[in-house]
Amino acid sequence: MIRKFKHFRSLYTIDETEELIFRNSIYLADMYIDIGEYSEPEKILYNMKELYPLEALVYQWLMKLYYKEGRKDKLKKIFSELEETYKRKLDLLPTGKSRMLYRKLFNSI
Repeated sequence: MIRKFKHFRSLYTIDETEELIFRNSIYLADMYIDIGEYSEPEKILYNMKELYPLEALVYQWLMKLYYKEGRKDKLKKIFSELEETYKRKLDLLPTGKSRMLYRKLFNSI
């Protein structure tokens, strides 16, 4: 069965197995971040970014990761990548939620 991935408002049509893998990857990255281990979630999230380059949620989690690490330069870079990807592939700006999260995190470091 194939259905639209509604939980994360994805731009992709994926099957239930992919949806489960996506959710579990986000959950796993969150667990690593909560215990202060930042290298593993970065790997997980970058792999997800390669698979789903238009999925704003992945970029949002990377921004949260870089905020926790205090890496303002990486935070700015990942948001710029999101902007460029959306502009190039969709001719759109990132979602308001992504822009607000970026401003909030960037100004808090």
